[in-house]
Amino acid sequence: MGYIGHLAYSVFKDSLLFPFVLTLIGLLVIYLGVMYQRHHSLIEKFVRENLPDSVQQMVPARARAAS
Repeated sequence: MGYIGHLAYSVFKDSLLFPFVLTLIGLLVIYLGVMYQRHHSLIEKFVRENLPDSVQQMVPARARAAS
């Protein structure tokens, strides 16, 4: 937050677009979080199925049993 404050007050001091872009980025993060929460089992299943075998062996047994 400190760096964003620096950007807002120093780098983009006279920019009217910066607050709107920052707001859109924040809304996008919230939207992606909601979509992940709704579809996390499908997303995690897809990721697990596409991991290389060497990486799949490092996944804890509890996570593998849930698939």
